[in-house]
Amino acid sequence: MHIIRPWNDRKQFSRGFTLVEVLIVVVLGVIITAAVIGVLYSFIFSFEQTDDITTARQRGEMVLSILEGPILHAGLGMPSSLDQFSGLTLLNTWTSPVEIPTGVNSGEIRLVYSVPTEIYQDSEVSFDSGDITLSLKSPSDNDVDLVTDLALVDTISNTTKAWILFPTANSCFRVKGNDTVEPSSAGSGMIAQYDRLHYLRALEAKVENGEFKVRDIVNSASTFQPTVEGIQKICFVLDKDVLSVYVLARGNKLDNDLDLTRPISGWDDSILPTIDQDLKKYRLSVVKGSWRIRN
Repeated sequence: MHIIRPWNDRKQFSRGFTLVEVLIVVVLGVIITAAVIGVLYSFIFSFEQTDDITTARQRGEMVLSILEGPILHAGLGMPSSLDQFSGLTLLNTWTSPVEIPTGVNSGEIRLVYSVPTEIYQDSEVSFDSGDITLSLKSPSDNDVDLVTDLALVDTISNTTKAWILFPTANSCFRVKGNDTVEPSSAGSGMIAQYDRLHYLRALEAKVENGEFKVRDIVNSASTFQPTVEGIQKICFVLDKDVLSVYVLARGNKLDNDLDLTRPISGWDDSILPTIDQDLKKYRLSVVKGSWRIRN
C-alpha cells in the first residue's frame, strides 16, 4: 500500500541550514584557524630565536677552538723572554710568549707557541754557542731532512719556519742545514735523548669590523685573515698563569624590538668593556674559555 505523506512532513525532510547555524560554524572556524595560526607563529618565533642564539654560541665556540691549541702550547720549551730570537725580526717588538699588547680592552693577543712532531733526537747532545749537529729520527726510524720537512728555501731567512725547539733544552734553535742548527741562547745546555722536536709558530688574533681575524706569522708578508664572522668583541684577561678569553658573538637577525638596557649574561662589566647599545639589537651570546699557561 502506498502511503502519501502530508505536505508538511515532506517539507521538514528537505530543510537546509539556517543562517544562524552557518554563522556559528563560520565563527568557530575562524576561532580555530586563529588559534592554529597563533600557535604556529609562536613556534616559528621561538625556533628562530633559539636558532639565532645557537648560531651566536657556535661562533664563539669556534673562536675558542682556534685559540685553544696555541694557548695550551704557548711558551712550551722556550724561555719566558723572547730576547733569544735575535735573528727573527718579526718578533722584535714582542716581549713574551703570551702578550696582550694594550691591555684587556684591546681585544688583541700575541702568541708564540710550539707544535709537537713525531720526530725525536736519537741521542743526547750538549750544546753551547756554536753550531750543533742533530741526529733526528722519525717513528719509522728514517733520517729526517729538516730543510725539506720545513719547506725552507733560505734556512737563515726571517721566518718562523726556520726555528725549532726541544722542551728539555729550554732554548730555541735556528735551522742552518739538513741536520745543523744554531742555539739561540748564549749559555750551554743539553738536548735529552728521545726528546721530541717542536716547530716554532706565532700568531696574532683580534676582532675587527665584526670579524675574528688571525695572522699566522710565517714571514713579513703574513696578513690578517678573517676566520669567524659575527664576533663583536673579544677580551683577554691574564691573571698570573691563567688566561681567560671572553668572546661576545651575535646571531644573524637584527631585532629593533629587543630591550637595549638588558644585561648580557656572562659579560662582567666590572672587568670588561661596556657593550655598545647598537650591539644589543642582536641576540648575543658570551662564551668563555680559561687555560693555564704551561711555561
